[in-house]
Amino acid sequence: MSNDTSISTKDGTEGHLDTSFPFIRLPPELRIKIQEATIRNFQRGAHFFSISKGPRRNGRIIGHSTLDIEDVYGFDLTAPKSQTSPSSAQDWFAGNPSAYVKDVGLWTMCWESRDVITKRYKRLDERMNTNSGPIKRSQFVSCHFTRDMEECQFKVSPAQDLFCIQLDRARDPCTWYIIPFYRLPGSLSVTKLTNTAIEYDTNWLIPWETGSVVPYLENSPRGCFIRTLWAMAEGKMPPGCQFWIIDRNIQRRDKPWATFMHSEDDTTDEQEKPKPLVFQGLNKRYVEVRGMEECDWDALRQNTVFHFLHWLQIKAGFNANWMMRHRGRFERNRPPLQHRDLDEMVKVLCEEEL
Repeated sequence: MSNDTSISTKDGTEGHLDTSFPFIRLPPELRIKIQEATIRNFQRGAHFFSISKGPRRNGRIIGHSTLDIEDVYGFDLTAPKSQTSPSSAQDWFAGNPSAYVKDVGLWTMCWESRDVITKRYKRLDERMNTNSGPIKRSQFVSCHFTRDMEECQFKVSPAQDLFCIQLDRARDPCTWYIIPFYRLPGSLSVTKLTNTAIEYDTNWLIPWETGSVVPYLENSPRGCFIRTLWAMAEGKMPPGCQFWIIDRNIQRRDKPWATFMHSEDDTTDEQEKPKPLVFQGLNKRYVEVRGMEECDWDALRQNTVFHFLHWLQIKAGFNANWMMRHRGRFERNRPPLQHRDLDEMVKVLCEEEL
């Protein structure tokens, strides 16, 4: 066991625990408390990844349609770019707000820390597992990566966690659309992810406010986002998978605006309204926002994701009916799209400091 073991600190930078002195000389009860204080204790985590094109995935064919793809590749999830310095190189720790950074060092620090974190994840697994059958599969999958010649490990939950895919503007070609099947770090097989997301850029709307052409063919994150909506309309997304978008330009309101005339039943309706989903990151959290009435934004720059969806659906005419009429010949006989509006197809998250 190394005397100087790297761990991730709260701000995402690399820290070190001196395992010879003084930490190793602390009483065992205190050491365990210190280790437990850094371990994930929430069910829904938020994770950020870049992607790289891996070897061609055999046996997966996407039907011919308007969204036809000649080559279908499996994409590997890799280290993200820093949130504070997007132009910097990819790094697993620097500027990474992912939940997996919280306790990545404890898996390999020493036998004691591994025992503590293994027990914590076992309890989390039991709490999260809803399978009532005789065989219960773990909610967590182990991931591995190498940094500075050191093997690192973390766990994620493909069924519960949020996986935000960072799309590189300079990548050529850009991801065609977000398919919820990726290879996790250190894995040879493809994993199905329930909650995938991309990040909204205010530049998506500015050049197109007066335009009428939907830029769904452009090689950009915006084009990828639009094509993902279209893929959902064509039934290419597996049942139960949810597509999200993170907008850092909005802030959740403590009390939403009234959208209708108040009545005596308003309090009952509010009580029956489900609580928004929350995904926990390292020092941030990502909270579901269900409409413009639930958030604030800069009134001088009306270019939130809700404004972009409004432009896309109303002004550009890229709505559910249009996508249904333009389904590919192999998708025309599929059941009609259940969503009426684009904001029902993609759900919005805001970012909040902890």
